[in-house]
Amino acid sequence: MILFLLFIQSCLCQDINIQQLPNKRNAIGSASLPDAVFFAGGHGGFTPTNVYSNTIDIFDANTNSWKIMSLSSSRFDVAGTSFPDKGIVFFAGGVTENLL
Repeated sequence: MILFLLFIQSCLCQDINIQQLPNKRNAIGSASLPDAVFFAGGHGGFTPTNVYSNTIDIFDANTNSWKIMSLSSSRFDVAGTSFPDKGIVFFAGGVTENLL
């Protein structure tokens, strides 16, 4: 419980105006570096016309803006991790075929 309260307190200490995620989707993977947050993959919903995404939306905290890159293939439920001291982010796994 103490960790949770410390997290809330640190969030309330800063006034940050962040724009919405440019490409809204479900089941995305995420990872972060000290000055950037990465949101990768995902899908538009569980429908017969569901489209999986290969988009990586990157929020740059220094410029308060978004950049866009791509995964090697479209997928959802992607796992993300980072090595902050090296400035490296990895995304792996996920579902790549339509299961409906």
